[in-house]
Amino acid sequence: ERSGFPHRPRRRSEGARRKVKMADENDPDNRKLEAPADFDGPGKNRRCTDIPCCILLCAAWAAMTGLGLIATGAVANEDLPPGNPMRLVNGMDYMANICGIDDKVCGVGYQEAKQEKCVGYGDYQVCTKVYGSFPKDDCETTYKKSASDDDDGAAWEGPYNDYNQTYKVASLPKAYYLPSGMAVCVKECPSENNFDEFICEYDYQAKVDALMDSDSVIDNALAITYGLKYTNDYKCMPKVETYDYMGYCMPVAAQDAIELSMNAALEAKGFNTTQIQNAAEKGWWEMFQADFYTSYGVILGCGLGVTSLVGFIYLYILRIPGVLALVVWGIIAMIEAFFLLPGLMLYMVTYPEYLEIGEDSSIAINGTDYALDAVTGGCDWSEPFSEACGVLGLAYILLGIAALWACVICCLRSRIMLALGITQEAARAVAAMPFLIFFPLVQAAGLLVFFIPWVIFSIYLASSGTVVAETVCYTTNTCIQVKNFEYSDEQLGAGLYMLFIWFWTTQFIIAIGQLVIALAVSQWYFTRDKSTIGNVTVFDSVRMAFRYHMGSAAFGSLIIAIIKTIRAVIMYLQGKAAKAKNRLASAVLCCIQCCMWCVEKCMKFINKNAYIQIAIFGYSFCKAARKAFWLILRNILRIAAVGIVSEIVSIMGKCLIPAGTIFVTYIVLQYDVFGIGQLYTIYTPLFFTAIISWNTAGVFIEIFSMAISTILQCFVADEEMFPNNRFAEGNLSGCIKKTNKDAKDSDGKKGCCSIGGHAEDGDGGGGGGGGNNAQVTPVQTAGAGPAENEPLP
Repeated sequence: ERSGFPHRPRRRSEGARRKVKMADENDPDNRKLEAPADFDGPGKNRRCTDIPCCILLCAAWAAMTGLGLIATGAVANEDLPPGNPMRLVNGMDYMANICGIDDKVCGVGYQEAKQEKCVGYGDYQVCTKVYGSFPKDDCETTYKKSASDDDDGAAWEGPYNDYNQTYKVASLPKAYYLPSGMAVCVKECPSENNFDEFICEYDYQAKVDALMDSDSVIDNALAITYGLKYTNDYKCMPKVETYDYMGYCMPVAAQDAIELSMNAALEAKGFNTTQIQNAAEKGWWEMFQADFYTSYGVILGCGLGVTSLVGFIYLYILRIPGVLALVVWGIIAMIEAFFLLPGLMLYMVTYPEYLEIGEDSSIAINGTDYALDAVTGGCDWSEPFSEACGVLGLAYILLGIAALWACVICCLRSRIMLALGITQEAARAVAAMPFLIFFPLVQAAGLLVFFIPWVIFSIYLASSGTVVAETVCYTTNTCIQVKNFEYSDEQLGAGLYMLFIWFWTTQFIIAIGQLVIALAVSQWYFTRDKSTIGNVTVFDSVRMAFRYHMGSAAFGSLIIAIIKTIRAVIMYLQGKAAKAKNRLASAVLCCIQCCMWCVEKCMKFINKNAYIQIAIFGYSFCKAARKAFWLILRNILRIAAVGIVSEIVSIMGKCLIPAGTIFVTYIVLQYDVFGIGQLYTIYTPLFFTAIISWNTAGVFIEIFSMAISTILQCFVADEEMFPNNRFAEGNLSGCIKKTNKDAKDSDGKKGCCSIGGHAEDGDGGGGGGGGNNAQVTPVQTAGAGPAENEPLP
C-alpha cells in the first residue's frame, strides 16, 4: 500500500496459483482413471515392460561372475590378486604369519641359546655346553656359531639345527595361544594334558626342544625348568587338552568353566540342572544341543506349519462381522486414553498440590503474635527449573496430543470404516489363494541360488587384501594380536560393486514378490465370479510377473539399490570420521544419512504402489510410478486411514500368531504327541519355535499388508472407471452405499472434517467415506485454494 500498488502483489499471486492449478489439471497422470476400451481384467493384453533394465541386470550378474573368477584366481589380473578364504579363518602367530598359509616371516632380535660340542667316539665322547646369544632369524635354516668363537677355529652346527621346520608355518595350520595372548602355529591341537611338554615362541621352542631331545636326564629336567620359566615370562605354555575350533586350539578347561558358571546361574534362577535325566553329567550346552536334535521336527513343523495355520485362522477371525471394528476402535480409544488420562491426572490432581502449601497461622516472638499467611505456589514460568511448571507443561503436552489424536480420528472416522472394509476384503483375497503364503519359499530359493556364488566370490575378494597385524593390550603383560586387512583402491571398488549387486538382486527378488501378490489380488478383485479364483491364479501371476514385468522389477529395485549403496558409502565415511575424531564431519554425515534413510523409505512406498499400478494396467515402471504418485495425493486421507488400520492389524498379527503357535507347541511337547521322548528342558524347542514363528508371521503379515494396499488401489480404480457397475462387493459395497448417503447429507456443509468432496448419485467415496467422487477433481497445489462451490479432492 505504501508503494501505491495495493493490489499488484495479490494479482500476481492469484495468477501464479491459476497457472499451477491449470498445470496440475492438465497433467495426464492426474486425471480420473479411465478403463481402457479392451480392459478385461488385470491379466489381459499385457506387453513386456522396461526390457533394457532386465538386460542391464543380467549384464550386472555376468560382471559379478567375471569379478568372482578373478578373485578366485581362475582368471589372472594384475590389479586384483587372488584370495584365499583360509586367510580369514586361520589364526595368526605372534610374527604375523597366518597359520597354514604363509611360508614364513623373518624375525628380528636375538635368542638365548645353548650349543653343545662333543669330542670322541661312541661311549668315549666328551661333550661341552656353550652358552651365548645367537641371531633370531626365521629365514635362516640353521643356527651356527661363528668360527671365531670356536676353540678350534672351525664353524659347527648346534644340535637343533634341524628344528627350522618350526618356522615353515605353511605346514602348521592350527593356532595355539600362549599366556601372553599371542599365538604360535602348531601342526595339531594337543588332545591331552602334559605339563612336562611345552609349546613356545619359535626361538624359545628350539631351546626347550634341544634340551628335551638330549639323552641326558639333566638336560631333560632342565628343559622342564626352562619351560616353566618361559611360561612365567608368557613365552611358553604347557600342553593342555584342547579341541579344534575353526583352526584355533580352544582349551577344554575353559569350556568346562563356562558350562559350570552357566549351570550355577541356571540353578540360581530355580532351574534344576542336576536332577533332570542325570544332567549333572552334562553341561548346559550339551543339554541344549541334545534337546534341539531331539525336537527339531517339532520345531520346524510348528514353526512353519502351525504358524501358517494360525495365520489363516487369524484372517478368518478378521472377516467375522464386528470383530475387526471392535478391535481397531478399541485400540484407537486406548491410545486416546493413554494420553488423555495422565494429562487429566497431572492437571487436576497433581498440579493443584502446588497451588497452596500450608495454612494461615501465627507465631509468638517475645510475647508478640505475628500472622503467617499460607505459602502459595503454582507455576512461575520465569523460573527455569520449576517443578510445578514441569508438571503443568507435561499435562498440557499430553492433553494437546490427546486433542490432536481426537481431531485426526474425527476427520478420518468414515475413512477408517472404509479401511476396515478394505482390510476384510484383503483377508478374503488371501484366504482364497493360500499358495500366496508359500511364495516366499520360492523367493528364498531364488535368493539362495544367488547367495551361494555371491558369498564365495565375496570371501575370496575379502581375503585378497594385505594382512596387517595390530597388537591390542588390555593389561601390562597381556596383549593379543589381531588381523587387519588393507585393500587397494581397485579392491575397494570391487567390494563396493559386490555390495551394490547384493542390494540390487535382493530388492529385485522382493519386487517380484510384490508384483506377484499385486497381480493375484487385483485379478481376484476384478473378477465377478470369485469361485473361479484359487491357487491357479497365483501360478498365473508368477508367469505374468516373470514374462512381462521382470524389467519393471529390475528398474524399481535398481533405484533402491543405488540409494542403499550411497548409504553404505556414507556409513563408511562415518566410520572414517569417527576414527579421526572429526565431530563436524560426523554430524554432517549423520544428517545426510538420515535424509537418505527418508528418501529410501519414500521410494519404497512409491515403488510398492507403482507395482500395483503395473499389476492392474500393465504400465511401464516410470508411468506406473507417476500414476501412483498422483493417486496417493488424490487419496492421501484414505491412505492415512488404511495405514492406521493396517499397522494395528500387523502388530496384532505379529503378536497373536507366534503366541498361538507357542501355545500349540507347548501342548505338543507337554503331552509328547509325536513320541519324541523326554527332554532335558522344554525351553529349548519353545525358544527356536518362537524365533521361526516370529519370522514366519512377519512374512505372512507383509503379504497381507501388500494385499491391503492392492485392494485399496483396486477400489479407487473401480469407483473411477466403473461408476455404474462396480466390482466391489461385500464389505466394500456396503461402505460405498453408506459413504454416498453421508456425502449427500453433508452436501454444502463446511468444516475441517468435510474434506472429501461431494458424491454424485450412485457414486462412491464422497465426504464421510473419504473417497473421490465419480468426477475426480485433480490435486491442487497448496496455496491455490478451491474455487467457489468447488469440492476439495
